Amino acid sequence: MGVSAARGEYIGFLDSDDIWKPDYLDRQHGFLVAHPDVDAVFTDTEVQEGNSTLSSLRRQMKAFSRLLAKSGRKEEHIIGARDMYLCLLEEVPIKPSAFVGKKLLFEQFGGFNELWPSGTDWDLFLRFAHSARFGFIDLPLVTQRRTPDATHQLHREQDQLFLLSVLNREKSFFRADPQAISAVNRGILKVCNNLGFHYLTSGRKMKSMSTYLWGLKQTRDIMFLFRALGAAAPKHIRNTWRARLKMAYPPRKPGL
Repeated sequence: MGVSAARGEYIGFLDSDDIWKPDYLDRQHGFLVAHPDVDAVFTDTEVQEGNSTLSSLRRQMKAFSRLLAKSGRKEEHIIGARDMYLCLLEEVPIKPSAFVGKKLLFEQFGGFNELWPSGTDWDLFLRFAHSARFGFIDLPLVTQRRTPDATHQLHREQDQLFLLSVLNREKSFFRADPQAISAVNRGILKVCNNLGFHYLTSGRKMKSMSTYLWGLKQTRDIMFLFRALGAAAPKHIRNTWRARLKMAYPPRKPGL
């Protein structure tokens, strides 16, 4: 792995499809020099997919946006390990190409899990957040270009299975921590929804049902029971239910 061969104090990544803005490294390095007690720093990310562009990944992250709101509207933030860990149990606002961390982190917590083809960045950042302090620069200094042959697209099922194993592992660490349990259950809910829907749309109804029922067991969220029942129903009935739900709960117009 490249990290073990690196000789510098800091480690940064740049995926082959992604682009660093001209001042990216200067801002990251400057932040770490100005805040020596911070172990890693990341920036916001612009996402390009086909002809569409998402100007801010951060603003799509509900848990992370709530976390930043605690310290007010500013360009640079310092985030304690506990707050970052709780956020990462629910969602991952960090893209590897937008991350720079001290090499000591990798020596202490290890690197990417190379046994899995995708999803390993979430696992890595969760391990770091057990004790590391993070910095965040609220500027999209990285452009992520999503393509159909991206690793997470090619290995979607393995990606979601790995993430569920990671979240389940983390959950085993805190038997008496209601705040962490609530956060990890929200993370499990999102991943189970994605995996169950993937199974359903690829014609694997039984796998879809078992995924939703596993989610029900883990989180006790009754929504999973309805999703399991929906997965068991014939396709034309599911389509009828969806149409009725859309009529009963139409999408809100932007700005409302």
